[in-house]
Amino acid sequence: MSAPPSEPHECEHAQALAQRSKATADARKQALDTLLKRHKQDNHKIEPTLVPLAKDLIDLLADKHSKDVAEKADELLTLLVQKASPHATAALMPAILDEQSNKPASNLGRAKLLEKLASANPAQMRRLLTDAIPALTTLMWDTKPAVKDAAQAAMVAVSSTVANRDIGDFIPEIVACIRAPETTAETIHKLAGVVFVQEIDGSALALMAPLLKRGFDEPTTSIKRNAARIVENMAKLVDDPYEVAPFVPLLLPALARAKDEVSDPECRDVCSKAHDQLARTANKPPVWNRVDLPK
Repeated sequence: MSAPPSEPHECEHAQALAQRSKATADARKQALDTLLKRHKQDNHKIEPTLVPLAKDLIDLLADKHSKDVAEKADELLTLLVQKASPHATAALMPAILDEQSNKPASNLGRAKLLEKLASANPAQMRRLLTDAIPALTTLMWDTKPAVKDAAQAAMVAVSSTVANRDIGDFIPEIVACIRAPETTAETIHKLAGVVFVQEIDGSALALMAPLLKRGFDEPTTSIKRNAARIVENMAKLVDDPYEVAPFVPLLLPALARAKDEVSDPECRDVCSKAHDQLARTANKPPVWNRVDLPK
């Protein structure tokens, strides 16, 4: 009596999902059916197999040969992200952030996945905003209305993981400003009135830095001055320099130009103080407050 046929190995599923021809559509569907079944049986056990396949799955959201394949890829990605372990969050991000072929269906899926991932693992998403926010900013300017709307919803979701209470009430306005740059001056003016008292971490800076950079690019002196005050106040409350490190290349040169080139003496002085404070903060010795070494 012959042995029953064995289940296809993971590498065979990967090979099937990597195919894009009409002739291999059934193979893609069968692979997705198998992976869906296994995920529903034990999502933790199958997760290490699925995470490396995420990029192919996102591309299959736009499968032009089979609607079933696109729908099953969407179902599998949704389950994968909604039930993702905290350890999988960072591993999933490169696939979600990859623009790949820039297909509308894939872009829509990427935005929705970031929203779901923020809901599933907010603490981990908070540490990944430096990457998530620029990607969603691009998607908010997509040519497809559905992609724009999904990206805006995702931006609200990922930004809401920011734990800083000082800017919490302003998150909707900051997100709206990304889609409507003409509100930059008004948004920065409101934020300039915030008294920052809570420690500033990288997530708060990830949300604020693009807006502040836009403020320094504005021709109006008062906007530059307000942006500089915000930078100075936030930089004073950063305990660990690694929190501010990703934003130094964005903000320090902008402050350097402003303190040297702006004609208004008061604005130059404010920009100079902000520049020096940000530089001091960035050059502090690290203390790694958010790294639990035993874990």
